[in-house]
Amino acid sequence: LSRILTEKIIVRIGLMCYSIYLWHGVLRTQILGEGRSIFELGCYFIFLFLFSTITYHYIENNFLTFKKIKAP
Repeated sequence: LSRILTEKIIVRIGLMCYSIYLWHGVLRTQILGEGRSIFELGCYFIFLFLFSTITYHYIENNFLTFKKIKAP
């Protein structure tokens, strides 16, 4: 279990989980809507990963760095 949880992809998803949480509701309602095709589902996951990555690197990571600097 320890070996699985330390895989790079699992760690990356763990770091981005708050960004994923923020975007999933918005994207789910805007992209998926009522009818769900395979194409729409694929677009949902692509946009979710893209927006979550951008949010993590440019917003969330900056606040985490700021928090480390300001900590006593």
